[in-house]
Amino acid sequence: MRTRALIGPVLAAVLAVGCSSGEESGKDDAIAGSPAPSSEPTGRPEEPEPPEQPDDAADVAALEQLHADYWAAIVELENGAELKPDPLRGIAADLLIEAQLSRMYPIRNSGHVREGEPVVGNVTVTVEGDAATVESCVDEDDWIIVKDGEEVPLDKTGPGPRVFLAERTDGAWLLTEQRPIEEATITC
Repeated sequence: MRTRALIGPVLAAVLAVGCSSGEESGKDDAIAGSPAPSSEPTGRPEEPEPPEQPDDAADVAALEQLHADYWAAIVELENGAELKPDPLRGIAADLLIEAQLSRMYPIRNSGHVREGEPVVGNVTVTVEGDAATVESCVDEDDWIIVKDGEEVPLDKTGPGPRVFLAERTDGAWLLTEQRPIEEATITC
């Protein structure tokens, strides 16, 4: 009887120690053998890389240069160059070239030319795929109109907004249309 009395408590103690040390060693093994927990979610697939987009910075730079080239060509034409579309080719679409030359013909035919150049600043470009809007502030106060060697007096108005639409065709940008000043989103 005495053996039975000892076996019960000893067996209970062994089982208790065995269970607790087994649980602890299992926990220790799991902690020691596992990598440190990550703050990243696990079991989820990685998000795919977004498709490669055109380089907006390159488009903006190309459109800023196109805009500068446009104004250089307009200055050349209005300051007395022969009114032909050549300076605007590769910069503006045919309809925009036609509109600008049509605007210049009556002025030139009346004996007026310009001297100097406008101050163009605050160029703002918005690109949406193959379409863009190019806005700027243009001050024509020092770009005078001359007839028979005399400056034609005009009111000085300071800078005002100009808005152009542009499109990319066959990988190249062209200014396609000048929009009304009321469509400007910039303030000059």
